[in-house]
Amino acid sequence: MDNSDRAYLAFIGFLSPEKASISISAVDWNDKLVTRISEAFGLTLREREVFSHFVIGRSQEQVARASNRSVETVRSQAKSILRKTGCLKMSEVIQIAAGLAYITTDEPQTDDLEIATLDWETPTAGMSTLNRPNGRQLAVYTRGDGNTRVLFLHGFLQGPFFTQAFIDALSANDLCLICPSRPGFGYTSASINRNQYEETVLEDSIALLDHIDLRTTILVSHQLSSNHAFRLIQKYPDRFDAMLMVSAGPPIVDEYWRYMDRMTRVGAAAARHAPSVLKMINEIGIQTHRRKGGPLGFLRSRYRDSKLDLSTLNEPELANVQVQGVYHYIEQGAETIVREAASAMRDWSALLDVDHTRVKWMHGAQCSALSASIVRELIERRSNAEFEVISNAGTTLIHQRPELIASAIRELCANQ
Repeated sequence: MDNSDRAYLAFIGFLSPEKASISISAVDWNDKLVTRISEAFGLTLREREVFSHFVIGRSQEQVARASNRSVETVRSQAKSILRKTGCLKMSEVIQIAAGLAYITTDEPQTDDLEIATLDWETPTAGMSTLNRPNGRQLAVYTRGDGNTRVLFLHGFLQGPFFTQAFIDALSANDLCLICPSRPGFGYTSASINRNQYEETVLEDSIALLDHIDLRTTILVSHQLSSNHAFRLIQKYPDRFDAMLMVSAGPPIVDEYWRYMDRMTRVGAAAARHAPSVLKMINEIGIQTHRRKGGPLGFLRSRYRDSKLDLSTLNEPELANVQVQGVYHYIEQGAETIVREAASAMRDWSALLDVDHTRVKWMHGAQCSALSASIVRELIERRSNAEFEVISNAGTTLIHQRPELIASAIRELCANQ
């Protein structure tokens, strides 16, 4: 096995542990490696010392004796390690650490990937740009040729790319979606730093509305852009008449972590506690899927638990718009994913209590990313929220039921 194959297996073992595993016996857990992995997890010095014992297979009692600590102290530090990594058992932590150990030791070199990455490029059809302060630019896509303009916030993984059926449905309903790319996605310049990411999203959106002279509008939020949508509503309440949330996720509060699969749970924990882990995972993931499997391979892996969403990849147009979304998602590399994930995984529950505008949620009954019942449980507590479950639709609801989504936008516009 060459180095690239080993890095590939490490990544797949991390993201899909039920289908691939890595033996930890071959890992040389030297001080340098333990320190690097511990720092990536965001462990304190004392947690790092405990971690160094766990990775070589010691029990809590053995760790306590070897480190001259009480079992209660070791148990408390072990719980902290589990919390920071998003794992339920220490064996999961060790498996993740082993995968990261292989990745950090045998990471593929960028020069080897130049040929494989030449054709990965975000489409520019229908795109314009708006100059922003500090030399930044905002990329904006326009979809539909109707007279009623609506602001559309693209999903975390899905960009502003749609089937022709959806574009035709927009035009038939006299709609035009104005779709900015968030900082670091596609061709929109990144925020100056991580701390300014959320504010830059808001400033870009309002600057765009001012630029096109759109005083008030409907806001459509797709997938994990819901946190940005509610921040916009809170800060600029007079600019939005209503919101439509399409396959949108609610705040990721701790009580819902148990409903996530392991990949999502670990990603959420890394976004909150160890962004360097998330960045490392995605850097290797991007390189791996460019080398092996391509964007369709990535999507098949993501949809492996949903037959309905997997079936969309067998239809050329549906597959193509999702592939374009993958390009848009990774155009500027892993740092963008870290910034977006940190924002998406932050608990923004308080923002749901904003009651001045109508909010309609539409969720696929077979959505594999987050169960419709979980979203309904949280949303239906709000007096101004309407929740609709769409049958025979999954995570890719906006592509599977385009006429339904366009009609819902039109209805919100007509009622204002």
